[in-house]
Amino acid sequence: MIEAVQFGSELADSVHYIGEMLELAVDQLGRVGEAAGEYARELGTSVGDALVRLDPLLELAGRELGRVGDAADETARRVAASLGEAIDRLDALLRP
Repeated sequence: MIEAVQFGSELADSVHYIGEMLELAVDQLGRVGEAAGEYARELGTSVGDALVRLDPLLELAGRELGRVGDAADETARRVAASLGEAIDRLDALLRP
């Protein structure tokens, strides 16, 4: 009987110890969660700031790419016209 009481007491102490360890683990997880949340907020703010700063640069790059595309189209039209003229002249020279 004494052994059963002693076993019960040891079991209760062990359960109490496990409870304390779980409580500490939950507390640590809470702290980790809070730190992760703060980091996510800071990261979100940093990403947001970066996007705000990038937006005008991306708009400028888009406009410049549009200008390059327009210039390339114009150059292609001129080259095609020049080739057409050259072919016409060559054709005229080769005709009897």
